[in-house]
Amino acid sequence: MTEKGLLPVGVEFEGVVHRDYELRPARVRDTVDVFDDETQGERAMKNPQFFAACLFAGRLAALGSIPKEEINPGLILDLDPEDYEELQAAATRLEQRQTTFRNQISTGAQVGVGADETGVQRGAGVEHAGAGGIGLLAGT
Repeated sequence: MTEKGLLPVGVEFEGVVHRDYELRPARVRDTVDVFDDETQGERAMKNPQFFAACLFAGRLAALGSIPKEEINPGLILDLDPEDYEELQAAATRLEQRQTTFRNQISTGAQVGVGADETGVQRGAGVEHAGAGGIGLLAGT
């Protein structure tokens, strides 16, 4: 599950303005990676805004055609404030979608659950992103 969108202003990289992005969900690893990085950890510990920039840099699966290794905290810090606000809004939308998805699973409201026209109970075939990647929840 990711959130895709367009930055209002965009990021100039190598003479090209990049506006489309894809943001993935936050993971515990994102925080650990920031503090394990010798070049970022101490600064992130002292500066919450820099820490947030580090997290967004890690969560951006794509930003136009900018190579992933070039999406770093410095690039995030150079964003126009409108673009940063868009990424924050995207993160909120993604969290809301994840919460809705989890709630549907826990209440059995997901697609594929229930009786078919013959009255036979169908199982859930819901994809679930787990620690090891994509899994499948078993249904009855």
